[in-house]
Amino acid sequence: MDNCEERTPFADMSVREFFEKVSSDSPTPGGGTASATAGAAGISLVMMVAALTEGKKKYRDAQEDVSMVLEEGDLLRSELMDLADEDSEAFDAVMAALRLPRTSEQEKRARTRSIQAATRQAAEVPRQVMVRCHRVLELAVLMARVGNANAVSDALVGGELAASGVRGAAANVQINLGSLSDEEYCEELIQQMEKVNYEVERQLEDLRNTAAGRM
Repeated sequence: MDNCEERTPFADMSVREFFEKVSSDSPTPGGGTASATAGAAGISLVMMVAALTEGKKKYRDAQEDVSMVLEEGDLLRSELMDLADEDSEAFDAVMAALRLPRTSEQEKRARTRSIQAATRQAAEVPRQVMVRCHRVLELAVLMARVGNANAVSDALVGGELAASGVRGAAANVQINLGSLSDEEYCEELIQQMEKVNYEVERQLEDLRNTAAGRM
C-alpha cells in the first residue's frame, strides 16, 4: 500500500513520463488506467469541438447542447483521470491482499475476505470507467451531429477513443470476475457489459456515418 501513497497522480505527469510508466515492467499503470485516459482524451476532443462551436451564429441552434457538453465534459474528464489512479491503486490492493499471512485458519479467512473485497473494487473501478466512456461516446455523437463541421473529424476521434475506453474497461472487469465469489454481482456486471457493448456498436456506426456525411 505504500506504493499507492507515494505514487504521483497520473494527471500530474508529463505525457512522456506517463507512457514510460505504462511501458515499464511494472503491472501498473496497465490497461484499466490506459482505458480511463483514453476516455479522458476522448472527452477533451469532444469539448474542443464544443468550444469551436460556442458563440458561432451559424450554430446558434446548437448552443444549448454546446453548454451542456462543456459543463458535463469537464466533470467526466476529471472523473476519468481520478479513475485512472484508482485503477492502479485497486490492483495494488489486490496484490497486497494476496501477500497477507495464511498460517492459521483465522488468517486464512481474513485473507480471503480481503482478497474478495479488493477484487470487487478492482472490478468496480473499470466498471465506472466503462460507464463514463460510454457517456463520452454519446456526447461525441451529439457534437458530430450539431457541432462545428470543420471539427467533425475531432468528434469522430473523440468517440473512437471513448469506444476503445469502453472495451478496455470491460476487459478489465471481465478478468476479475473469475476471482469473485459473489455470483449475483458478477451476473450484474456481465449483463451491464453486454448492454453497453451492444449500444457502443450501434452508436459507433451512427458516429461514423454522421461524421462521413459532414466531411
